[in-house]
Amino acid sequence: MEVGSDLEALQDISDWKIRVLTRTGPSPSPSENPLRDLWQPDDRTVIIVEDISSPNILNFGTGSIVASRLPRQFFIELQSRYGNQFFVSDEGYQTALLNTIDAIKQCLVKEDGCNTVPGLTDDLYFLTLATSMAGGAVFGFAARLTPQGRVDESWQWVVLLSPLWVLLFVLLGILPIVGRTSDLEPVLKNGFGFLGAAAAFYLTPLFGKSPIGKNQ
Repeated sequence: MEVGSDLEALQDISDWKIRVLTRTGPSPSPSENPLRDLWQPDDRTVIIVEDISSPNILNFGTGSIVASRLPRQFFIELQSRYGNQFFVSDEGYQTALLNTIDAIKQCLVKEDGCNTVPGLTDDLYFLTLATSMAGGAVFGFAARLTPQGRVDESWQWVVLLSPLWVLLFVLLGILPIVGRTSDLEPVLKNGFGFLGAAAAFYLTPLFGKSPIGKNQ
């Protein structure tokens, strides 16, 4: 594993420092460890602590400049994605550590850093697909509601319920994808999922006669 040389190259090129401590069970934290004298961490340093005896194997220490590029939520997502026991059981400790280092390296060299961890996992994608389809269901159901009260046209229900379907489709279905990958395929799939669910709920006879049938 060429981790050491890769981290040295990162430091030589960009002056960012990533230091890794692996341990099993309780031991002094890096700030109390003699390694601190060797590492000399500063504001541009990330310390990764991998404790394979812990329920979540990853912990982090960061300098202030690192924290301005990689906020706390970034490291929380790293822990939940690569440090959990399910991932470790399936992929192993080494893969968890390598993926963690790679994500940090990618984001440190980006001009604006990262608020989220790069890459779209299958679990996260299927969650975004489900919320996109839920948004489409709300859209389609709203479009077939009967005008009443101050609502003169069915499309006005779509506008009134837009905070809900926009939340489900855009904020929970699209933004988590575009913030983690430039691949358009999952965005297009979620768009089709939204449209399919909208059409299904708009046309389904479960809520009464189809609006298309009413206009014939």
